[in-house]
Amino acid sequence: MGMADLVGWLWRALLAGRSRSLLCALGIAIGIASVTLLTGIGEGLRLYLLDSFSQFGTRLITVTPGKTETGGGPSGLLSSSRPLLLADADALVRLPGIDVSLPVADQPQIPQEDRITVSVRSDGTVFVADQPVNIVLLEERLRGLTSGRPETVVYLRADEGLRYGEVIRVVDVVRRAGIDRIGFVYALPEEKRR
Repeated sequence: MGMADLVGWLWRALLAGRSRSLLCALGIAIGIASVTLLTGIGEGLRLYLLDSFSQFGTRLITVTPGKTETGGGPSGLLSSSRPLLLADADALVRLPGIDVSLPVADQPQIPQEDRITVSVRSDGTVFVADQPVNIVLLEERLRGLTSGRPETVVYLRADEGLRYGEVIRVVDVVRRAGIDRIGFVYALPEEKRR
């Protein structure tokens, strides 16, 4: 059977079942058009979303001041909703490979009267603000300073030469005084060289 015989046989088969041949060709054309159309719509949507997010730049974390609710996923058992603190910004600065440019906030910072600085020297001497306090009296002193102010934040400054157990002992006293918001003050390596 030659090529001319094969083409003649196909032509006669198409003419014998014209409606079947037409419907088959129509089905193939609709299938190809559908796949092409859906692929084009999907690619267009991908490019639109990529363009929408790229206007913010890459590797950005956006924090919107003034929001009363935060969230990191669907609400419920696995929600990560919590208020942002200055310690969160410090944690972002310490992450490797992330450049952080912190803006000046128009929102009010934590009022100075809601902050208490507790410092511990390398010899174990404890200070509240600039006043030395015996560790035994620290809990009572903190309770007096925070009475009626449940949102007080304690910033703990501990000397790097201090034993870890001493720092934990001070943290325990702060927590016993009813203060749950504790921030740790530290210097970044470039600040220490100054």
